[in-house]
Amino acid sequence: DKYAKRRREVMAACKSRSGTFIEPKTMEASPGLAGRCIHHKIGNPSNEAYLLHGSNPTSAVSILDTSFKVDLAGASAGTMFGPGVYLAEASSKSDEYARDESTGGAYDGLFAVLVCRVAL
Repeated sequence: DKYAKRRREVMAACKSRSGTFIEPKTMEASPGLAGRCIHHKIGNPSNEAYLLHGSNPTSAVSILDTSFKVDLAGASAGTMFGPGVYLAEASSKSDEYARDESTGGAYDGLFAVLVCRVAL
């Protein structure tokens, strides 16, 4: 499985670094999601966590279909810290970036926040 393979690669890279991991607030706030990041045999050596991404519904569906594309980063909200995937540990922060499309389409009046499993 592609995800498991990548997790092993990140785990190996993490083992070669010194220092400790910063644990996002979402891990403490949602023990159910935090538990899904912990492998029953190896724990969480790749420092996985669930973080949030605010967007508009059409972009959210596109992200679900093709994953995040760094070349499209900031297309609607800007890139204050340069190109990249912007994720938050607080739903209130992601909500600031969630947008209504107001295009007369199926998603009018809807905002999108994606819950993303990430390796930090």
